[in-house]
Amino acid sequence: MHIRRKFGISVEEYQKLEKTQDTCAICSNLFIDTFDKQLDHCHSTGKIRKFLCQKCNKALGLFNDDTKILTSALNYLKENI
Repeated sequence: MHIRRKFGISVEEYQKLEKTQDTCAICSNLFIDTFDKQLDHCHSTGKIRKFLCQKCNKALGLFNDDTKILTSALNYLKENI
């Protein structure tokens, strides 16, 4: 299955992880449905992180998981609210 290929874990391990988290690790919103609940991982190392909502997961991807860009975006928002 794609879970083993993508994350290197079994479906059972994935389901066990899934039961440990009901909200997004970034925005703390409750997951709308199983499609909204996405397991985040580092594309460089393959390390599994936590579950994120679709929006937060996409945002990290659009910022290329780059902490400098994310910090710059945060500073921009702080200065321009």
